[in-house]
Amino acid sequence: CDLPANATCTYSKDQDDLERAHAILFRARRIRDPTDFPEYRRASQKWLFMESEPPPKVWSRLRDPAIESMRYVFNLTSTYSPDSDVPVRERLKCSVDEELYEKYIDTDFTGTKQRPIAWFVSHCQTSSKREDYVRELKRHVPVDVYGGCSDLSCGSQSNSMNSANYECDAMLNSTYKFYLSFENSLCENYVTEKLWRSLIRHINIVPVVLGHENYSELLPNGSFVDAAQFRSPEKLANFLKELDMNDELYNSY
Repeated sequence: CDLPANATCTYSKDQDDLERAHAILFRARRIRDPTDFPEYRRASQKWLFMESEPPPKVWSRLRDPAIESMRYVFNLTSTYSPDSDVPVRERLKCSVDEELYEKYIDTDFTGTKQRPIAWFVSHCQTSSKREDYVRELKRHVPVDVYGGCSDLSCGSQSNSMNSANYECDAMLNSTYKFYLSFENSLCENYVTEKLWRSLIRHINIVPVVLGHENYSELLPNGSFVDAAQFRSPEKLANFLKELDMNDELYNSY
């Protein structure tokens, strides 16, 4: 931010600093009782509503009257929504690099990949019901589930998409053709590291996405599979099996 000359920013968790603070950050998920806010706010002080999680995770602990009472409390918002005053969403934009495309156009990315689908997940019950979708998907195509919702693990931690788990990246690269990037909530604009991490780390795997988002605005068409475009998990499974059996078609992704 633009600060006056010689000015510095200080972050404090000490509530004795409330009165002299220029801004107070409220983590929405930590709000238990909206009546327990500071009694007053100086005219020069800003209150910031800050949250990276989707609404189902934020508001499940509060009743409607309490939520309504906060409607006009905050001056600024900081959420994953692009219309926030201070968006916190890691919004990457992917496009085709023609030079690299020409370099890799004849590469066989199937290589040693012998398994179709991997899914890394730690939250076993979600508002999106992605677990139910995957349960049905597994009836039609093999899905290997890693993390806290299954017995499979790789690397040093069970939640193997952790930033330090490069062993799992190597395993994905060499073993799997598809990675399920299913969001825990189907909320507009809610796209998380479940999608970005595999791309940032250059893992040669095709993401299968499920969320309330127009993914073609984020990724080049033909580089991902959107589960929402299929009428059922069975239809999606049939398409993935078609890609799995057709190396040329898979490599085009």
